[in-house]
Amino acid sequence: MKQLSIIVPCHNAADFLVRCLDSILNQTINDLEIICVNDASPDHGITILRNYEARFPNKVTVIDLKENVRQGGARNVGMRFAKGKYIGFVDADDFIHQNMYEQLYTIAEEHDADVVVCKSINTYKLNTEYYSEKTPTPSGTVSGGEMNDVKRTELLTNNSVAVWGKIYKKDFIIQNNILFPEKLTMEDIFFTPLVNLYAKSIYYIDDYMYFRLLHQNSTVHNKNSSHIYDRLKIVPLLLEELKKRGFYKKYKDAIDYNCMRHYYSVSPVVFFNTMNTIELDRLYEMRSFIRKHIPNYNNNPYIHKIPAYNKVLMSLLDVDPEVAYEYLKSTLL
Repeated sequence: MKQLSIIVPCHNAADFLVRCLDSILNQTINDLEIICVNDASPDHGITILRNYEARFPNKVTVIDLKENVRQGGARNVGMRFAKGKYIGFVDADDFIHQNMYEQLYTIAEEHDADVVVCKSINTYKLNTEYYSEKTPTPSGTVSGGEMNDVKRTELLTNNSVAVWGKIYKKDFIIQNNILFPEKLTMEDIFFTPLVNLYAKSIYYIDDYMYFRLLHQNSTVHNKNSSHIYDRLKIVPLLLEELKKRGFYKKYKDAIDYNCMRHYYSVSPVVFFNTMNTIELDRLYEMRSFIRKHIPNYNNNPYIHKIPAYNKVLMSLLDVDPEVAYEYLKSTLL
């Protein structure tokens, strides 16, 4: 068994693949495998991947999918092939600090943790250089530990759903049947709450070691991509799954807040910033879903976490989605 399996889903990221793969191959921990899942990418990424596989046959495995199953589906395929005790995910346009996985693995082994997390930092590329939005300052501080209801509630009501910059014990993922939804974007909105609810222990390293590259072709910044509306599919899937698994009754307020925030507070703003024109039917769809599943969201004990602007937007959606759209145009243009 390997110590670590690093899964890299690849789709239209050829321009950044070399930087990404080199940062994983240069890790200070040696006993790892890199599983690159080419997600039916139309660019020349598969050529780069095959080159790395030929150069590093004992470390790099390439899986070439003929059908695009999006990042979640590609990660599921990678997990099925993974031989490591722990699993990590790196997006093909990102890169990592050279000792990130050694630090995460050391903490995981020391505490028998289900999940270990480090901090991430946004970066930008200018010509051949990469710039971070701020200078990472290592602290080496480790926090977290055994989970309880209070901690699970805190995680359900915070804003982070990222799956990268972490390692997960593979047995923990398998035993609890935690998988990504396939052929949909925003898959982390579904995956992360399940991880947080099932994990017996989560540890945090207060160091910035995962470098998230922001560029116009990334999934979350790709202008006018219809996949942005996947947010309206992911949240209902999550709510249904949490009910089916028996979590809803115990964590109802926190789960309602989580779903309401992603679906009704954040999504309209994301749509406006990503699409030249929002389909009004989507806004009516959102209002119908909230009225049916979370009708009393204004009485939620965590509603205070929603920014004032978003609260106004949600109130306008309640009254008239077209008025809410005009509010978006008048305030965000």
